[in-house]
Amino acid sequence: MDGRVLLLGGTGLIGRALTACLGPERAVATHRDHPADDSLWFDSTASSVESLLDQVGNPGHAVLLFAESRTVFCAKHPEEAAAINIGSSIRTLDALKKRGIKPVFLSSDGVFDGRGGNYTETDTPHPLMEYGKQKLAVEHHLTTQFDDYLIVRPTRVLSTQPGEGAIFDSWLAAIRDKTVIQCADDHHFCPIAKDDLAKLIVALIDGGAKGIFHAGGPDAVTHWSLLQSFIAALGVKRATIQAVAKSINDFDVGETRPLNTTLNSEKARALTGLVPATPGEVCREYAEAVKRQGGFENG
Repeated sequence: MDGRVLLLGGTGLIGRALTACLGPERAVATHRDHPADDSLWFDSTASSVESLLDQVGNPGHAVLLFAESRTVFCAKHPEEAAAINIGSSIRTLDALKKRGIKPVFLSSDGVFDGRGGNYTETDTPHPLMEYGKQKLAVEHHLTTQFDDYLIVRPTRVLSTQPGEGAIFDSWLAAIRDKTVIQCADDHHFCPIAKDDLAKLIVALIDGGAKGIFHAGGPDAVTHWSLLQSFIAALGVKRATIQAVAKSINDFDVGETRPLNTTLNSEKARALTGLVPATPGEVCREYAEAVKRQGGFENG
C-alpha cells in the first residue's frame, strides 16, 4: 500500500500538525483559502475529487479535514453547512472508495446528547447540535456503505503555540486588551492538544486500525476551569482579569447544547500506547511559548 496520506483541507490547525507528524515524504495536503508549502488547491464543493486523485495518484489513506466547523453557523444555516459537511463529504468518500483509498473521517464528540458523559465507541449517538447531526450522517454512510474505514471523534483541539487561532489565542488577546472573557462553566469535555491528536491519528493509520475511535484528552474540564488553568500558567494577576462564568445555553448559539460530551478514549490509547498531555500541561507549554516571545504586561 502507498504510505502517503492525502490531507483534504490539510492547512488548518489539525492538518498542519498531521503534516508535521507525517513528514513531507508522506503528507499530501490540499487547501482552499490558506495555501501552505506544496499544498494543492481543492474546493470540496466545486472541485473534482477524481481530477485531484489523477494528479496525486492513489495514496493509501485520505483524511477528510475540510468542514464547516462553526457550530453556531451550522445551527443558524443548516442547509448551507450540510452542503459541505454532508454533501461534499459523502461525494469525496465515494470517490475514494472507487480508487481503493481508505478514508479517515474526523467526526466530533458532538454526536452525543451530553446526558451521560464518558462515552465509549459502543454508546449510541444522539446529537442535539446540528453540527453533530451532520457528522453522524456521514458516519452512518461510512458504517453502512464501506468495509474499511476509520472514524476519529476528537473533542476541542488545543494548541501549545500562540498565533494558531485556537481558543488560547482569544483568551490571551482579551487579557492583553483587558476585555471581558465569557466562559461556559457547565459544559464538560476532554480537550486534546493538536500534536497529540495528530500522533494518535497517524498511529491508528500505521497500525491498520479500522472502525470508530474516540480521541479525547485524559482529563475532563469546562471552559471555565480551563481558563483558570490558563491564567495560572501565564502567572498573571487574577484580580486584573475580567471573566464571567455562564451556562453554555445562555450564549446565543441558536440551539440547545449538550452539557457533558466527555469521551472515554481508552480504546485508542490501548491500541497506540499514546497518552495525550493533560489540559494543565498544554496550558503550561503555551505559556512558556508566550514567555519566549517576550511575554506581556498585566498589571
